[in-house]
Amino acid sequence: SRQWAAKSTKNYLRKLDWLTDWELTKNCVSSERVPPADPFIRINFDTTFDQKEFRSSSGVIVKNERGEVLLTKSTLHGEVASYFAAEALACSQTVEVGRSLGVDMVEVKGDSLVVIRKCNSK
Repeated sequence: SRQWAAKSTKNYLRKLDWLTDWELTKNCVSSERVPPADPFIRINFDTTFDQKEFRSSSGVIVKNERGEVLLTKSTLHGEVASYFAAEALACSQTVEVGRSLGVDMVEVKGDSLVVIRKCNSK
């Protein structure tokens, strides 16, 4: 519903309040992804989960070594079974974005230790 989407977006933006002091280095919409010039990037992800409606929203932010925002992505997901599944979806999107950029080194940060440990395990 619109209310849920608005609430999820508000909560997500509250979590990202610390970005208000940063300047965007790129402000364009493009369907083509160009690999960043930097050999190292950081990708942060976070998610919210509505257990009553089994929906979630996730966000991904890509930054270079200097902390400049290179790319952002947010997605709404339906039919999500649990909070763990919502975090796993967000982590999966993060890995997909990192792979599509074709850089040499990526640091992924999220707040779900269980999902991160699963991703790091063999």
